[in-house]
Amino acid sequence: MRSQKEKTQQPPSSDKQKLVSKRVRWLWTGFVLLALVVVFFPTIIGRTGIRDRLINRVIAAPNLSASTQGASLGWFSPLAVDGLRIDGKQKRFRVKVESVAADRSWPRLLTSSPDLGKISVERPQVWLDFPLGEPGAISPILSPTFTAAISDAALLVQHDQSDDPLIKIDGVDLTVHLRDSEQGMLLTVDPFDVYKQAELTPESCGRLLGMITPSLEDAAEIEGAFSLSLAKLNVPIGISEAQMMQRMEMQGELALHQVSIATENELLQTLAKMVADVHQKPAPAQTRVVKDAVIQFKRQDGRLHHEGLRFGFPDIDPDLVIKAYGSVGVDRSLDAYLEIPRLDHEKHEQRGPVLCHVTGTVSNPQLSAKDAVSYTH
Repeated sequence: MRSQKEKTQQPPSSDKQKLVSKRVRWLWTGFVLLALVVVFFPTIIGRTGIRDRLINRVIAAPNLSASTQGASLGWFSPLAVDGLRIDGKQKRFRVKVESVAADRSWPRLLTSSPDLGKISVERPQVWLDFPLGEPGAISPILSPTFTAAISDAALLVQHDQSDDPLIKIDGVDLTVHLRDSEQGMLLTVDPFDVYKQAELTPESCGRLLGMITPSLEDAAEIEGAFSLSLAKLNVPIGISEAQMMQRMEMQGELALHQVSIATENELLQTLAKMVADVHQKPAPAQTRVVKDAVIQFKRQDGRLHHEGLRFGFPDIDPDLVIKAYGSVGVDRSLDAYLEIPRLDHEKHEQRGPVLCHVTGTVSNPQLSAKDAVSYTH
């Protein structure tokens, strides 16, 4: 009787099989759903606003805000972002990029962090309005490093104290490296050509070329062409504007091709008047740069140093060639020297050129010359 009772209390074999089968179906359904979530999770992020939240978390800079138009975040395909835009909270900095593509998938980017490998950047446009203000704090956890191949880049730099752009560059290809150094994050740029045989205009002779050679600044009339290349550019990241300007390193070459300038620049007018008075001639209207003069420049101790400029005043003497070298400060202060040859060749051989020291500012230059009285004697 007892065994019969126990037997009647046990569920039938068919009920057991149904229960097991039901649990298996639930487990299989859950597994399929989980697999679908895993497979489509990158697509969900790439096609919704979650991608912008993720990018802002990666940037981790409170003064910057990023947005995108789309992204490809496959598990195995390289990460790609379309329509990236980064804006500074103080409205002094913004970047628009047509597309950004990494050389690896986003899981590999996470595992290789902070080294993000190689990145391709198409048609970036950068606007800077100085003064930039104080930078926000940068996350000490995220200090990404990478190498970026940039194509068709544009840069516009403006300043509150000037209506004209300080720097305006279009259609430049370059390679950029972001790396960690003993002084912090450092942006370095491989050598590249900024301009090649570009036409000289009053607009192109703004603060950029004027900083390299002040005689070009504020040129009302100018003819000729120029080429500009950078051999070295190191920019510290995540520090104040004043610190960045002090520690930034730049070195390059400016070539002037058959340039003629109307002598209306304050510096040229002052120099031309001094040379004309010595020769008892009217002040010249034209300044001519020696054909294919090559000016070497570099940034050092917060100033831009230059040498190699050679120019003359054909209205005074067609053979007169003046050499110029020195430096210009961010505040437009001058510390430059001019070597003016004596037209009396015998005197020039005996005593050398007249050395003229230029101080003051670009808008108010002060000239002092040694032995100017005996310049022509």
